[in-house]
Amino acid sequence: MTTFYKTKHAGAKILIAFLTVCVSVLCMVGLVGCSGPTPTETTQQFLDGIKANDTESIQKVYAGDPNTVLTITPEDAESEGSDGVVVGEIQDTINNDLVPKLREFDYEISNEQIDGDTATVDVKITTYTVGDAFNTFITDYMSQGFTLALSGASEDDLSELASSIFSTKINSMEKSYTDTVTVSLSKVDGNWKVDDIKSNAELTDALLGGLYTTIESLDGLYE
Repeated sequence: MTTFYKTKHAGAKILIAFLTVCVSVLCMVGLVGCSGPTPTETTQQFLDGIKANDTESIQKVYAGDPNTVLTITPEDAESEGSDGVVVGEIQDTINNDLVPKLREFDYEISNEQIDGDTATVDVKITTYTVGDAFNTFITDYMSQGFTLALSGASEDDLSELASSIFSTKINSMEKSYTDTVTVSLSKVDGNWKVDDIKSNAELTDALLGGLYTTIESLDGLYE
């Protein structure tokens, strides 16, 4: 009888030890699973931050400067192939009318891939046809501006013409531009961060509705 109880007691100890190990493993798995946002969740926070113009939220998951996301300057145009002059003339319209529309993009995230401390996700961006609008704006502005300049118009007159034409173009845009791009992320202090999009021209172009692609195609037009 004593041997039976000793065996039963020993079995209970083994069972308790086994259950303790199982619980410990589950806790470890839970901690690993909850160690931080996944690349997909991080990218979602980044994109939602852009849509909400929430630089604080973007900064938490972004390796670059959140204040430079969705900005279009004459220098940007110059780096993409034009002299940036026309972009400078419509800068106020870009900031006040275009950028708010760009924040209305939709997105779908898929195909998360993790390789050590780096990761990628695919993002399908749907936004306004900014590239097409800019292309038709340039065509109309060059035609009407040339005629206006020949009539002795001032630079202020030409700037006003550019702003008027551009406003018309962006207000008639359709939300039908779609592109799927790859977003890269890196681990920083144990947490995922979206890499600086300055090195990802495809993502920048997608967020800008194909604008950079259009500007590249206009290379040399001003010359």
